[in-house]
Amino acid sequence: MKALIDRLFCYYDFGGNSWTSRLGNSKKALVIGICAGPDDNSMGYTIEAMVKPLIDLNINIIKKLTYYNTAKNPIVNNEEYQIKLIEIGKEFGLSINSN
Repeated sequence: MKALIDRLFCYYDFGGNSWTSRLGNSKKALVIGICAGPDDNSMGYTIEAMVKPLIDLNINIIKKLTYYNTAKNPIVNNEEYQIKLIEIGKEFGLSINSN
C-alpha cells in the first residue's frame, strides 16, 4: 500500500489548501485485493486504502475485485476465477480503447 501511495504522489498538483490531479479525467483503474483470510473482515481496509488515492486523482474505478482464502485456494489453482479475471481484463482493455 505504501508503495502505491508513494508512486501516486507525483501526480498530485499541490496549491494552497487543496490539490488537483495532473492526470486529467480520462484515467481508469481496476482495484484487486487479495487476502489469505476467508472474508471481508480479513481483508480489512485494503480495497478502501487503494481506492481513496485513486479517486482523489480523478481516476475512474471500473471495478473492485476481491479474492479470499489464498492460503487454502491460491488463484493459480482456481480456474474459474482466472477466467473471470481474463474477462474483466478484456472489458477493461475495451473500455480504455473506447476513449
